[in-house]
Amino acid sequence: MNLNLNDKRITIFQIVLSVSGLILIGSEFFSKFFGKSLCPTEGCRIVESFVKGGEEVLLIGGLVLFGLLLFFSITKKFPFAYSLTLITALTVEGYLLGFQSFIVQKFCFFCLAIFLIIFLSSLLRFIQG
Repeated sequence: MNLNLNDKRITIFQIVLSVSGLILIGSEFFSKFFGKSLCPTEGCRIVESFVKGGEEVLLIGGLVLFGLLLFFSITKKFPFAYSLTLITALTVEGYLLGFQSFIVQKFCFFCLAIFLIIFLSSLLRFIQG
């Protein structure tokens, strides 16, 4: 199967999104060891106080983005795994943003950035079919 120009652009953008997410999560993960955070808002600290095991959540998020990158590279063989991972990640991030919106009523910019990366990846997957 020969990819057209738009498919190649979407492919490159999906890879860039996954790598950007991995870099963002990795940076936040290592910042936590020094008692710092990439997110400067009060919302991040409030949301973090509700989340038990913040480092584990970051690690899981990193593994999900790595999985997306891995599944994307083999998507011709396992398109269902890539789509299922995206759907699951979007569902979890949607839940976390709903929690921030309706319960805490403060937003974490880091969480919003990760949600945006996963949402855009899902949108691109939808466009690809």
